[in-house]
Amino acid sequence: MSGRIAWRIGVVIVLLALGARQAHSGTPGRCAAIKERLAARKAAALASCDARAVAKGVALDPACVAAARAAFATAWTLVESRGGCVTSGDADAIESKVEAFVAALESGLRSGGPASRCSAAKFKAAARGEFCELDCGATTRRAPAASEDAIVSCRARCVTRMQGVFDRAEARGDCHTTGDVGLMADAIAAFVDDVSGELVPPEATTSSTTTTAPTSTRPSTTTSSVTTTRPTTSTTATSSTTTSSHTTTTHAATSSTTTGTQPATTTTTASMTTTRPSTTTTAASTTTTTVATSPGGLFEAPNPWNTSVLTDPKSSASDTIIGALAAAGGWGGGTMRIDFSIEVLTGDASTPFQDFTPTSDFFTPDCDHVPFPVPPGGALEGESGYQCTTNGDCHLLVVHPPTRTLYEMWRANIVGTTFDGGCAVVWDLTRSYPANLRGEGCTSADAGGFPIAAMLFSADEVASGTIAHAIRFILPNSRIRRNVYVHPGTHSTGATSGGADLPPYGVRLRLRADFPLASLPSDGARVVARALQQYGMFLADGGTIALTAQSDRFTSHKWADLGVDGRSLQAIQVSDMEVVDFGSPIAWNGDCVRNP
Repeated sequence: MSGRIAWRIGVVIVLLALGARQAHSGTPGRCAAIKERLAARKAAALASCDARAVAKGVALDPACVAAARAAFATAWTLVESRGGCVTSGDADAIESKVEAFVAALESGLRSGGPASRCSAAKFKAAARGEFCELDCGATTRRAPAASEDAIVSCRARCVTRMQGVFDRAEARGDCHTTGDVGLMADAIAAFVDDVSGELVPPEATTSSTTTTAPTSTRPSTTTSSVTTTRPTTSTTATSSTTTSSHTTTTHAATSSTTTGTQPATTTTTASMTTTRPSTTTTAASTTTTTVATSPGGLFEAPNPWNTSVLTDPKSSASDTIIGALAAAGGWGGGTMRIDFSIEVLTGDASTPFQDFTPTSDFFTPDCDHVPFPVPPGGALEGESGYQCTTNGDCHLLVVHPPTRTLYEMWRANIVGTTFDGGCAVVWDLTRSYPANLRGEGCTSADAGGFPIAAMLFSADEVASGTIAHAIRFILPNSRIRRNVYVHPGTHSTGATSGGADLPPYGVRLRLRADFPLASLPSDGARVVARALQQYGMFLADGGTIALTAQSDRFTSHKWADLGVDGRSLQAIQVSDMEVVDFGSPIAWNGDCVRNP
């Protein structure tokens, strides 16, 4: 064991031994403060292990990790043995949060590549940053007269110092990743709030204590280029509504190649199997769905799916395409119906990331082989849990707010500790993507190359009265133009067999402005129809049921309460739609060229 590791363990134990005496005084806030510092110290120690490894370009040292864990366990036991704590027996819950947070740092900063002094400096700065922010709250609980404003100012100073280190490190070069201080700051803020919320429950505070666990107190950093995204999962209805057009793609499956459009995606490779697993599984993470309140829905930056086309010109080919689709039979099944089978899960800083084994449904270079967040209690599309029992699409979609990332996977299957996955894709929720999104000819977890979750409308959105994005729609493969796509779509499939006048993948249809909304059966149905008028719908996959909504399993509002069911929009005919102007059709040949 190195001298540095031994020194760190000694500092931790001495610090908490002193804190235990304070906790014994019977002041709950002091005990919580000591525990917060212990969590911070462990996270810093683990990040320091990473810093040393990445500085030398070697694997993570198990002895370093074991030392940090042992110090945490010893000191935590010492603190609780003295009494006076509001909470007790929570070491496992806190430790899992720490391990998940450090895993998030690793996925963002470590590529497993050559030695990098820059990335080592970033690990150290992130470690100091999280310790600094947790210490802001811990100091307040030790001196309860301090104000909430003091915590805000304190945490802002921590972020400023970390940003300075990141900027200087990137200026020197040799970084595995760049432009990611915002991502790290967000991950730290979420971790700090999560730990504080666990250790200082609101009912434990007194009138003399002006501050508990501050939430959302960290100002945003000046860097906006968060470079990592993470996915969500699918729903409860039948899994036979889409036909998995991916199966006909010509790319060979590869289990170890990592390619990505975002820098953080590119640097997160199969070497991430060195990431520490959570030591304990807890219910720290929830699967409630968050509804974006900013204009544009899930994505923070402008993209085709959150851009209004209310006044965009109608395509000169619109009448031909609409006529051909109507002649071919129109919507799948003959009427416009809604599928509610896809779940969208939301992770947090404690959500464990798991490595998966790529199956034959993973295509290179289209897909991203990265550790994938798996929120406890979630489910795949059409399943009750994470096991794919129906042999359906089994989409797994997870929004990861700490990193402002969307993770999406097609054909996921988790049985026990075995995680097999098809095409996984990472979307940066802060990025405005180019016209060809992740790359020309490239698929995603959806056949057309789109982000699925960005175009699913939810019960919470409908209850709010506004859907601020386009909607995902599908058609039978025989009614999709064969082997052709248009931007912003980026992919077609060999299963398509439609003629030259039928709609191609990526086309956007819009409900005519003169459609009689009063003819629809409920206010909820009219909210969806107005979105179809303002944002339209993109052809994203092959299947039967035209529109895709998000399951209400994890949402606050329920579809039944909103008067929306599978046939609420059946009055809308193909002839009620028009095609928004689009660019030149692109022949799909099975090759994917990823964007840098």
